[in-house]
Amino acid sequence: MGSWGTGILEDDLAADIYDSYMDMLDSKKAHQEIRKELENNYHECIEDEEEQYSYWLGLAKAQWECGILEKDVHQIVNEFIDSDVSLSLWGAEYEKDYSARKKKLAQFQRTISKVKSKPRKPKKYRFVPAFFKAGDCLIFKIPDGRYGAALVLDIDNSEKREGSTLCGLLDYVSHDKPPKDIYENRKWLSITHHSWNGRVEITWYGANSISTAPEGLEVIYNTDILPSNPKSSSWSGWSGLKQLSMQVEWDTENHKS
Repeated sequence: MGSWGTGILEDDLAADIYDSYMDMLDSKKAHQEIRKELENNYHECIEDEEEQYSYWLGLAKAQWECGILEKDVHQIVNEFIDSDVSLSLWGAEYEKDYSARKKKLAQFQRTISKVKSKPRKPKKYRFVPAFFKAGDCLIFKIPDGRYGAALVLDIDNSEKREGSTLCGLLDYVSHDKPPKDIYENRKWLSITHHSWNGRVEITWYGANSISTAPEGLEVIYNTDILPSNPKSSSWSGWSGLKQLSMQVEWDTENHKS
């Protein structure tokens, strides 16, 4: 489960489905054509016991936003929300997140039960380039006011809609801004909260979501990028940087330093 929050689109796969749907809509593709292409591209996720829920939530969210939520999609989502089957991935032992996710699902179910009054229409592309450059050393703040750090490893401005920035989250939290050697030593953050299994947090971030980034995001240095730096095909909005604060909260609750 690649989630960084309890919201419907605070999940890697659900967000990918939603964003892909809107990208194809803006490319003037018909809704049936979009669904067919998504089913072809994500057929393994649809058949996966765990990932299927994220797929259908992302699709339902996109279709509802466009005012064309299909009956079978609506029924599938209603069935697994009513049965609580998708909540088994969250684990009832994590009462805070389990309860919050259950409320978000119930709220979403109520929302999509009514037709959206102002459906989203296809938009003209306004290309937004990547905001940073390779080697940029970023800082941002987590909710308790301390600083986190991330290193820009690459950028990609080849897509029609937006540029993307490949960032690696660093294992750094402090009331002081990080010295440059923190970025040069490249101790990557390992994500272990909830169902994450120690994945190093290296992710592409789309330029259009920059407004969702944590407070205080800025460049403080620039350093060399090494050929040995890790690569990634994971994609997220800039809110994905909040993985650091979620990891800090998890470690605190589980009495880890």
